[in-house]
Amino acid sequence: MSCLRLLLIAGLLAGAASQVRAEGTLLQLDQVRREAQLMGIAGDQWTLAVDGQEEKVARSQIVRYGAPAAVVKTPLIVLDGGGRIVLQDIVLARRELVGYPTKAFDEVKLPLRMIRGIALRLPLDDVKRQELYDRINDYDGVDDQLLLENGDVISGLVSSVKSDAIQLETESSSLLVDRTRVAAILFAPNLTPTTGGSIDCWIGMSDGSLLPARKVNYADKEMTVELARDVVLESVPGAKLTRDVVYAAPVTSQVVYLSDLPKLQAKQVSFLTTEWSFQRDRNVLGGELSANGVFYRKGLGVHSTSRLAAPAPQGFERFAAEIAVDASAGEEGSVRFRVYLAGADGAWKSAYESEVIRGGMSPTPINVPLEGARAIALMVDFADRGDVKDRADWLSARFEK
Repeated sequence: MSCLRLLLIAGLLAGAASQVRAEGTLLQLDQVRREAQLMGIAGDQWTLAVDGQEEKVARSQIVRYGAPAAVVKTPLIVLDGGGRIVLQDIVLARRELVGYPTKAFDEVKLPLRMIRGIALRLPLDDVKRQELYDRINDYDGVDDQLLLENGDVISGLVSSVKSDAIQLETESSSLLVDRTRVAAILFAPNLTPTTGGSIDCWIGMSDGSLLPARKVNYADKEMTVELARDVVLESVPGAKLTRDVVYAAPVTSQVVYLSDLPKLQAKQVSFLTTEWSFQRDRNVLGGELSANGVFYRKGLGVHSTSRLAAPAPQGFERFAAEIAVDASAGEEGSVRFRVYLAGADGAWKSAYESEVIRGGMSPTPINVPLEGARAIALMVDFADRGDVKDRADWLSARFEK
C-alpha cells in the first residue's frame, strides 16, 4: 500500500474521530437516566442528543449531566465560592490575574476579589490535595501567604506573579521568590470579598475546571459562562465543546442536597477503636467522592457503622441517591445501606434496605418516597470481614420535588 494512500486513510480516520461526540449520563428527577450528549444550554431549556435525536429538556427536570473530571494540571485557580479553573501562563499584576485555559476558552481575566488562592503544585495524594483546597478556601489571615514546597510560609502582599517569580511585599522589604519553590498562594480574604449573585449552574470541563456560572449560553458551537457581572468566559473558535464540557448541574429549587443542610445529626459506632467523622461532599477519608471510575461533586462520605439524621423538608416527594463503597477502598469493604423515615408520631420505620454492597461494585440508584415523613435517617452497617475499609458513600444524596 502506498504512503500516499496510508496518509489519506489516516486523515479520514482522524476526521471521523474528530466528529465523535462523547456521551455522558443525563440524570433527571425520579432517577430517570439516559445516555446523552449535551448540545446546548439556553435559559430554562437544555438541548441534548439522545439516540441520535435532539431533544429539549426543561432545566428544572435535570439533576446533572455527566461527571466532573479530575484535575491533573496546574496552575489551578481556586475561586471564591468553591469553583476552580485550570490555567496556563498566568500573570498577576495590578490585582488582576490573566491566564489562558488549557482548553475551550479564550484569555481569562480575573479580578483578585474572585480568587481565594492559586495551587501551583498539587499533592499526588488525593486526601492531601483536598486538604490543600481546604487550606486555601478557609484561610482568613490579614496578609497573603506563600506556601513553600519545603513547608515554610512567607506572609506579605503579593504584588505580582510571573512565569518565573512571585513578588511579595513585606513590612521590611520586597522579596522576589522563585516560583518553582512555591506550592500555593493564599490571598487574604479582606482582598477577596464574595462576588455576589446566585449560581445558576455548575459547568465542568475536561481539564478539571469546575465553573460556578451565574449565566450560561451554549449554542451553535459557542459558549459563554458568566462568573460575575464583569467576568465572562468566551469559547475560542473551533473549540470542541461537545468533548470539553463533561459535566453540568443546574441549581434549582427542585433539588436539595443533604450535604448542604446546616444540621445533620451524626453518630458513628466503631467496630474496634477507630473513630470516623462523616464528610460533606468528600469520602470519609477527606478525598474526592468516587465510585467505579466516576467522580461526584455532591454526597456524604461515612464509615460503618454510621447513622445520619435530618428533618425531611416539606413539599419534597422523595429521597434519592446512589450508594456505593468509595473507590479509595478498592475491592475491599462490604456494607449494607438502610433508610428510615419518621412520621408525625416520631416513630421510625424502615423504608429501604440494600443487599450487601462491596468495593468495586457500580453505584446502585435508590429512590425512597417520603410520603409525608418529618425526618429521615441514613444508616450504614458492616456486612462481612468486620468494618475493614467500609468507606461508604451516599452519592448525590438529595431530596427531590
